[in-house]
Amino acid sequence: MTHDKAIDEPSVEVRLIRQQDPSFRSQLQDLYRHTGWLEAHDESNDNWISFLVSGSFCCFGAFHEERLVGFGRAISDGVSDAYIQDVMVADAYRGLNVGSRIVRALLDELQQHEIKWIGLIAAPGTAPFYRRLGFLTLTGHVPMRYQEKENHAG
Repeated sequence: MTHDKAIDEPSVEVRLIRQQDPSFRSQLQDLYRHTGWLEAHDESNDNWISFLVSGSFCCFGAFHEERLVGFGRAISDGVSDAYIQDVMVADAYRGLNVGSRIVRALLDELQQHEIKWIGLIAAPGTAPFYRRLGFLTLTGHVPMRYQEKENHAG
C-alpha cells in the first residue's frame, strides 16, 4: 500500500471530541460511510451521529488540517467496564499509526477515570493490530450478539 508522502504521522492531530458542530457530524457520517461501518446505523435518522457521540463515554477524532481522517469511541458506565468501538481510519491514512494513536488516546482517557476492564471485539483481520496495543484474546469467552428472530414461534 502506498501513502501520500505529504502526509506524515505528526501532521495528524488526535483530540478528544467535546462538542459537535455540523461540519464534524457531516465528516463523521462520511467517514462511517467510506470505511464501511455505516450499515450498522440507521441513516434515516438524521441525528444518529449526535446520539452516537453523546451516548459514548468518550470519543477521539484524528484530524489532518481540520479534516476528520480517523475516529474511535468508548462506551462505559464510567466506573468499572468499558468497550472500545468503531475505530476507523480513512484509507489514505492507514499505516501511519493514526489508528494506534486513537486507541491509545481512548485507553489513556479511560485509565484516567480508573476504568480497569477495557474490552473490544476485533473485526476480522484486526486482531494483530489490537494485540500490538496490549489486548489479549479472552480464552474461553465467546462474543455474542442478539439477533431478533423474524418469526416468534413459541
